[in-house]
Amino acid sequence: MGRCAIAHQHGASRTNRDHAWIQAGHDGHTVQGCQTMIMGGLGCRLEASPEAMIDVVRLAIERWGLPHGFAVPAFRQNHAAVQAVAQLFKLPVTVVDLLSLASAQPRCLTHSERARMTMGFGSIAEGCALAVLGPHSQLLGARLAGDGVTCAFAMIKAGSLSP
Repeated sequence: MGRCAIAHQHGASRTNRDHAWIQAGHDGHTVQGCQTMIMGGLGCRLEASPEAMIDVVRLAIERWGLPHGFAVPAFRQNHAAVQAVAQLFKLPVTVVDLLSLASAQPRCLTHSERARMTMGFGSIAEGCALAVLGPHSQLLGARLAGDGVTCAFAMIKAGSLSP
C-alpha cells in the first residue's frame, strides 16, 4: 500500500484550494483514495538548529505517526532546520501563505506571546499544520516544543474536504 497525498487540481491557488485525494501504489500509479491525511507544521526561531528540529519531529512521529509532509510559513521555508527535516524523513514541505496561517490561528491550541510579538502569529507550527489541510482539519494535540523549535500534527479525513 502506498502513501496518500493531496494533489492540487489545475488552477487552484494557495488560498482557494481544490483538493483531489490520491494514493500512490508501490509502482507510483494511483490506486484507491486515502482515508486520512496527516501533515506536520513546523516553527522555529531564526537561530534554531537542525538537530533541535529533528529531535522534536521524532517525538511527534513517536506520538502521532509519520505525516505525509510538512508545512511551514514562507519566512522559514529555507531555514536549515526545515531543510534537514525534509531531507532526513524524505517528505515534501509545503509553504503556507500568511493569509492561510492567519485564518488558522483561532483553531490553534497553544499561543506564544513571543511569537505573536516577533512574527505576528501566536502559533506557527499548529497554524501551518491546520492551514495546509484546510478549514475542516483538526490538530492531533498541542504542539511539541524543543530548543527554539515547535512541531504540530493535524489531520483531515478524506470526506471532510470541501469541494
